[in-house]
Amino acid sequence: MSSYNVNDKWIINLTNIDIPNDVKYLLSLGDKFNLPYPTNKVPIEQLIIDIEYIFEKFDEPTRIDLRNRCINIITNHIKSNKFCKNTNNNFKKSTSKTIQFIRNHKELVITKADKGNCTVIQNKYDFDQRIVNALNDTETYKKLNKNPTMNIQSKTNKIISQLFDKKMISIEQQKWLKINNGVAPKIYFLPKIHKLGTPLRPIVSFTGSPLYNLTKLLSNILQHFFIKDERYMKNSFDFANYIKEQTVPEGYILVSLDVVSLFTNIPVDLVTDIITQKWHLIRPNTSLDLETVVFLFNFCIENNYFQHGENFYTQIFGLGMGNCMSPICSDIVMAQLQDQCISELSFNVPFFCRYVDDIITAIPNKKENEILSVFNSFHPRLQFTIEQEINCSLPFLDVKVIRSTDGTIKTDWYQKPTFSERILNYFSEHPMTQKINVIKNLKHRCLRLSSPEYHKKNLHYVQTILKKNNYPLSIIKKIITDTENITQNITRNNENNQLAYFKIPYINTLSHKIKKTIQSKSDVIKISERSENSVRKHFFTKLKTKDAFDLHSNIIYKIPCSGCDVCYIGQTGRYLRQRLYEHEYDCRNLALKKNPTALAEHKMNTGHNFNFGKATIIGQQQPFKKRLLAEMINIKKHNNAVNKRTDIDNLSSSYFNLIDQIKM
Repeated sequence: MSSYNVNDKWIINLTNIDIPNDVKYLLSLGDKFNLPYPTNKVPIEQLIIDIEYIFEKFDEPTRIDLRNRCINIITNHIKSNKFCKNTNNNFKKSTSKTIQFIRNHKELVITKADKGNCTVIQNKYDFDQRIVNALNDTETYKKLNKNPTMNIQSKTNKIISQLFDKKMISIEQQKWLKINNGVAPKIYFLPKIHKLGTPLRPIVSFTGSPLYNLTKLLSNILQHFFIKDERYMKNSFDFANYIKEQTVPEGYILVSLDVVSLFTNIPVDLVTDIITQKWHLIRPNTSLDLETVVFLFNFCIENNYFQHGENFYTQIFGLGMGNCMSPICSDIVMAQLQDQCISELSFNVPFFCRYVDDIITAIPNKKENEILSVFNSFHPRLQFTIEQEINCSLPFLDVKVIRSTDGTIKTDWYQKPTFSERILNYFSEHPMTQKINVIKNLKHRCLRLSSPEYHKKNLHYVQTILKKNNYPLSIIKKIITDTENITQNITRNNENNQLAYFKIPYINTLSHKIKKTIQSKSDVIKISERSENSVRKHFFTKLKTKDAFDLHSNIIYKIPCSGCDVCYIGQTGRYLRQRLYEHEYDCRNLALKKNPTALAEHKMNTGHNFNFGKATIIGQQQPFKKRLLAEMINIKKHNNAVNKRTDIDNLSSSYFNLIDQIKM
């Protein structure tokens, strides 16, 4: 990192602010680039939570043995004080300068691009103004008067109860579908650097919303009758294998078709019509009846909404962005569209390949207007653009289709003009296995997607890409020259369906030892290492609107006492405001509580009031058992916690010395 050679394809500055070279270099490495942990920031607490969660899979003697061995490994690691690679000092300096630069330039927005894998720096005022203009499009969005989350959540849970009462769903499905801590879907925008004027692409984060699980259920039901025929391409490899066997008749040319804004233009009534027509194919795979499925589908569409800032919007037409049903419903409509439109053409097509809304086919020369007219006449909301071959070739997905003079087809690995050549950087704090897989996957892709005559050229290009991302030449050559059978698909071994997968934080020189120790005791437990100290986490602008503080759930929280320096540590899977209300109620009605919490007992014994207005969130864990572990660790970390000592009875005392070393 000493030279800071910035790749101009990796970072695009749309402002007139001069960015220091070392800052530009760090940001150019991308949102997924992971930094070495500073000595005092290594996530030992999270590691303890994760490994203790894994230990649940073992019997008690094995659990004790593993715990002691892992604690010994962690303790030795802390004592050795070897948290970082040799490059740590350089990254530390660059990180400090980047932090200072961002503090001094709050007018900047730092994001990744919509396509091309590069970092984009924009002016915040201009960025926000373009978002406002986009959301003011009254033909696409309608502003709501208030947050509909609680209302939709209540209606959804009522519907789920009715389905259970009618015995249409099982008790397990009822528990899964009901949600009591839903949050509004969030819309955010990424810049389209490949288009004139850098327009913004809207993306909706739907996970955790009141309708998330219900739309997943409907999506799974509809999957059963969507037939993936030979026209449907599941990925680039599937397409490359298929198209190589096709031929283009004499007088035909290659063309591609693409729908303009598919999800927001899918006719909902058309989807329900198709569901009704194909019900005989759906019925064997669900306990719901047709009327119920159509009702649930329309309910999810009608209650499609999202949040941006303090405002809430609904999408006027089409399927909701981020909605779990959108992909399968789009496929259903596109399958109907392709069958109908192909039958209306005055000519035969030798092949027809579709991936979502991207289509490639061959048509007689001078028939471009006809095919465009036929496809655009299917529905006024579904409008297509067309692209013709240039020099007998046309890209589709990341494959270049090349038409030979004899009509046969060759393929070549294709990269869009926006391709930045940025991949996972070798200097990134990721496990070495992931970096090796990057090389293998690039090699696999460039060879599998291209005809043999292009292999040498593509392998040379792969080496060029890898070198730009700091991969050592020795490693590159070793893997590139490996004679493994590249025609085999890279797939996960699913022979053992009993495998249990877990994740632990990646900590250089430490996590691998933990992983190896645990996996030595079981053949069915597989552990991967996740890198969480990313450039995105520290330096990229947070584009999604934050949930209101009191609507956070699955959290560990701390409440300070107003009368002394003690605090109370708790956890909840529900909204924080519900739990705080219960604490306040207990404090107001001390005599009514048979088993008061430590918080209520402190109030009872001292008369002190807790300052609920200054409650803070000190952690977040989704699984209940992890949340309990985090709560116990934090009770142990806080010497001034009023919690009962019995609250940490389920935390092994073996961890106490280790926790004392990471106290706040």
